Amino acid sequence: MPIGIVRADVFVATIPHIDDSIERVDDMAAAKQMTKAMVEAAFRNSAAGVPDLDCGFRSGDLIVYPTHGVGRIEQIGDEDLGGYRVAIIRLFFAEMQMTIRIPVAAVGKSGLRKLSSPSELDEAMAILKGRRRVSSTIWARRSECYRLKINSGALNALAGVVRDLQAMPGQDMSYSQRNLYSLAIERLADEFAAVQGTDREAMIPVLEQDLRHGSAQHMLEAAS
Repeated sequence: MPIGIVRADVFVATIPHIDDSIERVDDMAAAKQMTKAMVEAAFRNSAAGVPDLDCGFRSGDLIVYPTHGVGRIEQIGDEDLGGYRVAIIRLFFAEMQMTIRIPVAAVGKSGLRKLSSPSELDEAMAILKGRRRVSSTIWARRSECYRLKINSGALNALAGVVRDLQAMPGQDMSYSQRNLYSLAIERLADEFAAVQGTDREAMIPVLEQDLRHGSAQHMLEAAS
């Protein structure tokens, strides 16, 4: 995919023909979906001429978008899409060099949210250090569950996935387990880093150190 591409083509294409299909953006972002309801809501607001730019976000805000992680709002304003004037939020994701556009009218359904507060980071850290949950469910089902949690954009869910997918002493990760673990801890580290004013590369070792300490503590407790 070309660097810096604007992923708004799905939304543009669906406005003139609002049908029952669900358009898929691409595999890179774990299939962000633009639903019929989101397109219809944007169309209704635009056609009615309703000024709906007070969406609770401002240009320059750091945000979390469920299937993409931490990004920045580049612009909020009306744009001409498919012959209609639609209030749009432009989001830029530096790690992927990707810009996407979503209708302001669809913000509530899109899962777009502000960064977590320091107290919410503390809660996620407590989960990260918690006791690892072991499941006997087959890996195919577990991996799908993990992927859904990762793409939920929920900080506590990400912390739980990282905790449960960590490699235990003497254990080797499978290829798919390693991929999911890497995706989860990168998303988790991105939000911690954004709140604390650092970067992913500096944050991942900190999180993994806390993860190991928590795991070692639980192993000692189990052995005593």
